[in-house]
Amino acid sequence: MTGPIRVAYFSIDDPVEPWRDLCRTLTPPVRLQAWPDEIDDPADIEAAFVWHAPPAMWVDLPNLRFVQTIGTGVDHLLAHP
Repeated sequence: MTGPIRVAYFSIDDPVEPWRDLCRTLTPPVRLQAWPDEIDDPADIEAAFVWHAPPAMWVDLPNLRFVQTIGTGVDHLLAHP
C-alpha cells in the first residue's frame, strides 16, 4: 500500500468532522471523504462509513470493498443491494 485508505462517508444525521478526527489517529492512515462533494476520484474509494446512503452512492463507487454502518441496523443497506 502506498497511501492512505480512502473511505467515503455519508450520513443523513451526523457531520463528517468527528469521524474524520478519529480517522486521523488510525494506522494505517485513513482519508475520510464526504460523499459526493469531497470525492476526488470515485475509483480510489475502497470503503464507506454510512448512515442511510442513497442508492446512487453504490453506483458511483466502483471499487468499494467494505461498507460499515455507523448506526444501529442494516435495513437501509439491504434495501439497496
